[in-house]
Amino acid sequence: MTRPSVVSLTVLAAVAAVAACDFSTGDTAGSPYGVGLISTQGSAGAYTMSPAIAFYRVSGATLVNSAVTRDTCVETTYSPAGDTIATTAPALSAGAFIVLGVSGRTDTLRHSNTADPYYRSSGAIPFSPGDSMTIAIPGDGNGFPASSFKAGTAE
Repeated sequence: MTRPSVVSLTVLAAVAAVAACDFSTGDTAGSPYGVGLISTQGSAGAYTMSPAIAFYRVSGATLVNSAVTRDTCVETTYSPAGDTIATTAPALSAGAFIVLGVSGRTDTLRHSNTADPYYRSSGAIPFSPGDSMTIAIPGDGNGFPASSFKAGTAE
């Protein structure tokens, strides 16, 4: 069975928190954001994860947070033309590789090719449910800033 890990939400929240300050480039054309998905698979007591993390420069993004107004409704006329929303964001480099540590081992995530914005592992990474995982991003002076995060794996 494959399912997204709780870790993916933690990584996204941590990376988004760093993105609030674009201290690496001072660029006013958007902030650097990271998006990660760590799929997990388990069978007969053996568990593996397959992480994929990408970085983008985004302008005008609104993220869900605790300050969002709750339990409200708005009634409005539907307009199929609506506002034009950009559906692309420039991919950013976060360095040559990302280091992921979990369950006593260290793995390197790299770009699989130039057309794929994700940093990925070369294969599935074994882990023990509930272990701590660390992600170290070396950063790129013209891209995503150096960062590190710690989170729990799926239990």
